Amino acid sequence: SVKTTALRLSLCHRSWFQEAFNITSKEGSSWDVALNQAAVEALYSAAYIEDYLDCVENLPDDVQRNLSQLRELDVKYQEVLAELEQQQGLLSRRDPDVGRKKVMLQIQHSLIKSQELGDDKLQLLQQIQDLIENKVRQLDQDYRNLDHEPETREAKRSRRQRGHDDEQAPAPHPTCGRRQPKKKRRRGASNSAGHQQGHQQGQQGHQQRGGGVPSPAEPPIDPDEPTYCLCEQVSFGEMICCDNEECAIEWFHFSCVMLTTKPKGRWYCPRCRGDRSNQMKPKGS
Repeated sequence: SVKTTALRLSLCHRSWFQEAFNITSKEGSSWDVALNQAAVEALYSAAYIEDYLDCVENLPDDVQRNLSQLRELDVKYQEVLAELEQQQGLLSRRDPDVGRKKVMLQIQHSLIKSQELGDDKLQLLQQIQDLIENKVRQLDQDYRNLDHEPETREAKRSRRQRGHDDEQAPAPHPTCGRRQPKKKRRRGASNSAGHQQGHQQGQQGHQQRGGGVPSPAEPPIDPDEPTYCLCEQVSFGEMICCDNEECAIEWFHFSCVMLTTKPKGRWYCPRCRGDRSNQMKPKGS
């Protein structure tokens, strides 16, 4: 097939290029990446050519099938016209033996049949037009995808590289029980001192739970950093979110709500729960 031929040609060109310039292929090298990219682009081009050839080869068969049906309808239409001419001749003779009412009914039947055949011919012509337009639209779309394919692959490689760098970089915050808390607006300027004190207490409590191991240099305290939980401190350690969408606090520290692991199913905070932690308190109670 065209794809197999293109793959063989790309591999042959790659081997010849390496031998001609005495290049040793190393995984991840710029030469190897460039040659692999050329091979992939050759495969995409071969796939487009193969689809184009299939479309061009199959199009005449599909159109010919509809044209054959159109020719058959045209033959039937000519037969109906011949019947109409014959019936019109019977009416023009004014022969008393000929029943005019019967002939008029035959003419009406022939006219209805001719109209149905004409509608069928128009429908076949519309099918032929739609078939050609669909093939053209498909080829245009494949061609546009072929032009944009190198940019798409380059964007994917950039995203993969950024994801690899993010995995190697240290996490700025500890993991939460369900998801990281969203940034909130400031509760008020009067709480800025409480934010700062809560941040210091949270860091000290976190060091005590970790066995007294000194933490690295702390970043400057942000007075606008939001506070969470019943303790009204900043985010630290593992946290869990209340499943009540109307909860005013939303996020809670594991230690403040007596949790050691993430619970299964829904979880509601002490202010929103009913008799159990997985049941929400009825509204108005």
